[in-house]
Amino acid sequence: MSRHVLKKGIQYFKKNGFKKACKRTVYFFTERKSYDRLREYTKPTPQELSRQRQDKLLYSPKVSILIPMYNTPIAFFKELIDCVLEQTYSNWELCLADGTGKETESSAYAKECMARDSRIVYKMLDSNDGISENTNRALEMASGEFIALMDHDDLITCDALYNMVKAVNEDPKADSVYSDEDKMDMDGKKFFEPHFKPDFNIDYLRNCNYICHMFMTRTSIAKEAGGFRKAFDGAQDFDFIFRCTEKSRHVAHVPMILYHWRCHINSTAAVPESKMYAYHAGVNSISEHFERTGIPMTAAMGESFGYYKNIPVLKQNPSVSIVIHGSKDNFEACRNAVADITYTNVEIFTCDDTPQAINSTVKEVPGEYVLLLDARVTEVSKDAVEQLLGYAQRSDVAAASARTYGNNDHIYHTFLVMGIEHSFGYAFRQLDCGNNGYFMRINAPQDVSGADLSCLLIKKSEWEAVSGLDEGMALTYGAADLSLKIADLNNKERPSDDEQEQEIWRDRHKIVYVPYAETKIDASPEEKWHTDSQDAAFAKKWPDVMTKTDRYYNRNLTKRDTNFTILSSMELKNEDL
Repeated sequence: MSRHVLKKGIQYFKKNGFKKACKRTVYFFTERKSYDRLREYTKPTPQELSRQRQDKLLYSPKVSILIPMYNTPIAFFKELIDCVLEQTYSNWELCLADGTGKETESSAYAKECMARDSRIVYKMLDSNDGISENTNRALEMASGEFIALMDHDDLITCDALYNMVKAVNEDPKADSVYSDEDKMDMDGKKFFEPHFKPDFNIDYLRNCNYICHMFMTRTSIAKEAGGFRKAFDGAQDFDFIFRCTEKSRHVAHVPMILYHWRCHINSTAAVPESKMYAYHAGVNSISEHFERTGIPMTAAMGESFGYYKNIPVLKQNPSVSIVIHGSKDNFEACRNAVADITYTNVEIFTCDDTPQAINSTVKEVPGEYVLLLDARVTEVSKDAVEQLLGYAQRSDVAAASARTYGNNDHIYHTFLVMGIEHSFGYAFRQLDCGNNGYFMRINAPQDVSGADLSCLLIKKSEWEAVSGLDEGMALTYGAADLSLKIADLNNKERPSDDEQEQEIWRDRHKIVYVPYAETKIDASPEEKWHTDSQDAAFAKKWPDVMTKTDRYYNRNLTKRDTNFTILSSMELKNEDL
């Protein structure tokens, strides 16, 4: 047990007493990481499944499930057929395109099923042309308004299609939908590595195919996008998802595990090194997406399989005003750190570490961009400004924040998660610098709900649009408040339903976390910063923060800590911790 954990435990005991401290200890050591318990508590009851089967959704489109088959093991295939037949949503079609090239137990069974149920359509292909072309043959067979993707040896939950279609009912402009997923062993008995995903996060998608399974999109969009492309075999789904979401008005997310991804010995899910060609195809998928959307970046392989790196290309050389805020005793060391950066069109200003002083200084600086830098920062990566500008230069980005390490190489700041720890929290705070975080969330650039002012590059026009920092708040809370005010610009500018009918709407005032820009700060991430009075004032100003889940977080993750830990049974039962 770390000294920090022990210290927090003692503080909790003193504040909440013996009984609650015991509950909290049980939660910490046994329950908070138990995915089996979460599955048990969240699986639909027989009564709920019966209700779904009787539910007459206002909009009930046919969903065509596309499955390219190739030497599909009969045991896996029977399980697949069963999980589709068990769906509580009945308006589906199963399109099976078999590239095996010969009769097998699975092909014979597929024909038997097709004879019994007209919703099952099977076709033996003349040749095996690879997964993309075989999937295109399945797409040609589809008669549904939506298509959904599924591998021939995976499973979906019996309420999967119901919840995907329900999401479209809740958001009629959702042209594409995806769900959370997990992995299962070869026997389909053990479920592990649940991926509780954020709502649509395009910058995270540009670094990894986090959407993956289950993905559903309108058939018209799938065909307009050009279906699947053979040149991207191995990453064909990734390429397809990019092209479909680019054309989708909205992209909805169902925060439920609806897909079980079977891991076998030759699967990239289990042995990523086995299919390097797939990762090179992933680089090409991202690169072509950048070209189609006009994003000034190039893609490259990342340090981990399945994760990529986006390299910014600066379009201009805008002026940046660096505002070092804090104690004047730290100004010289921070100036020395900034002296090593490679970006030259900068001017440096200093001020006290108060919202009033920062507002006053930012108002007077001449830069088109403002880099707010904590005076305690002692190291700055040489290309930090270029990395941050690479994102902030985009028309849809208001600000970009860096990754900051504190003393002992522990994470001081990545990004803020709203609605946890009584108001908001610092994601992955206190983890060591070698930790990748939950599904690489520490090391992957992504859209986020907030950032602090340790190292934040913001367009001065955006700062002015929200009138800077709230001078009635402590600086830590003021940074979170600034982030929410920036996000609120999207709500104020969002077009009406009529105006939006044919428009693809994306947020135009985003904050992006950029881990490639790094700083080191002479401060401990363990310092206490929450106060009851400030939490109350923050919640009063932003009442939705505690009642709604941060869209870049997930409702299946705890609000008790910041490390993306799954919910405990205590939380599921609403027991006070």
